[in-house]
Amino acid sequence: MIVRHMNELMNLLEEVWEVGIAKVRQHRLLVWFERDRMGNMVWVEIAQLWEEVCDGEAPLLIGETEGKEYVFVWGAGLETDNSWLIDVRNRATGKKELKVAAA
Repeated sequence: MIVRHMNELMNLLEEVWEVGIAKVRQHRLLVWFERDRMGNMVWVEIAQLWEEVCDGEAPLLIGETEGKEYVFVWGAGLETDNSWLIDVRNRATGKKELKVAAA
């Protein structure tokens, strides 16, 4: 990933930390990561960067829209049973069905 894309991704994650939510188009993530699809390694790297940003304070939840956008949400205290929000750590392992328990 080139430096300017890393900076954009970090700005996006810091927006989630500061505001509680941010959205990004799938195409932009694919360009940033120089990938053709959103594989596990993309989510692994996002999860690692999120830990850097929030220092383990809260999970990063991800929601995928029909319009090929992802919504990143500050996950502290959120129940996700029966929700379309998925913990990024679960996306990193390919286990989309796992949900975050209440904090």
